[in-house]
Amino acid sequence: MSWVLKRWLGSEEASSPSPPTQSTNTPQSSPQTPVLQPQPQPQDQKPLRTFPNSQKILIGGLFFLSFASHVTRRALARRRLHAIPPFYSSSVYHQPPGNGALDAVEAFNIATINVASIAMTALGGAMCALDINSVEQARVRVRTGMGISQGVPPTEEEEKQFEQDIEEWVGKMLDKKDIGEIKKKVEAAKLEASKKE
Repeated sequence: MSWVLKRWLGSEEASSPSPPTQSTNTPQSSPQTPVLQPQPQPQDQKPLRTFPNSQKILIGGLFFLSFASHVTRRALARRRLHAIPPFYSSSVYHQPPGNGALDAVEAFNIATINVASIAMTALGGAMCALDINSVEQARVRVRTGMGISQGVPPTEEEEKQFEQDIEEWVGKMLDKKDIGEIKKKVEAAKLEASKKE
């Protein structure tokens, strides 16, 4: 089983440990040190294929999704079997066993693992489609999408300009809100004045 994990996860360790080196001993009468003879390395060993992180997340998400689907199907089948009355009882008097609190917890857990598995699969698929394998690649992609050239961080002037643009936008939004509130107050005052007359 470990060789499967090493192959899928792309472990850099060799599948078999290196053979120990042999030493030749001379007769005990001579005080010479042992001579080490290196063993030849086999040339037919192929490097292990490593999967990109995006494919690992996608495959993990698909396994998790199949597990979540199996758990959901098993829970639904169990509920259906509990609803069927025993052979020698009337269907009128049959009450399936159940606990509302446990049923709610089970439903919440099943919904959680289903959503998590779908999210993991979607994340892996998006990463494969966008060819993103690390956080750094995602940062570069987002920065180029924002217009920052080649993913280089903005200069101080660009940051100041960005902050000024945000301040102007927020000011406009607040002015619009204030104008709307003032219009409402003016209309309310006009209505009160017309009621007094």
